[in-house]
Amino acid sequence: ASTKSATTDSNSFSANLVKNVEAMHSVLSKLLPPEQLQEVFTNIFDLVATRIIAIFGGSDEVSPKTNPPPPPLGNKTAAERKRIADDLRFIVIHLSKLLAVPTSSSLRTLDKFITDNFASAASSRSKAAAPPPLAPQQQR
Repeated sequence: ASTKSATTDSNSFSANLVKNVEAMHSVLSKLLPPEQLQEVFTNIFDLVATRIIAIFGGSDEVSPKTNPPPPPLGNKTAAERKRIADDLRFIVIHLSKLLAVPTSSSLRTLDKFITDNFASAASSRSKAAAPPPLAPQQQR
């Protein structure tokens, strides 16, 4: 899965995260049996989802010394909220496409978090631009 064409549509953090996870998957898929590969990426997806939800959900899990939380989402403009939602959806969509790694419950949780917390931003997008829902057959 290539992020080259989508890189300009997402911020550098989102694009770099996806690019690095895809590169890691490419290497590890040649070295690990499928069960171990799935376990490794389930842990990675859990960490990504937990951190994103902690940061944007205002959770106490984010240490103020190392990662101060961003201002509350209520202080964001509609355009800023849409950009955040688009960047987070970029991560979910691209990580969900990795072969041999079924969509984890963490990515489904993150997808729901985006929908619940960025509903107004998501509803401002056209239907054609909306990402496809996560396929139930991909669930672990």
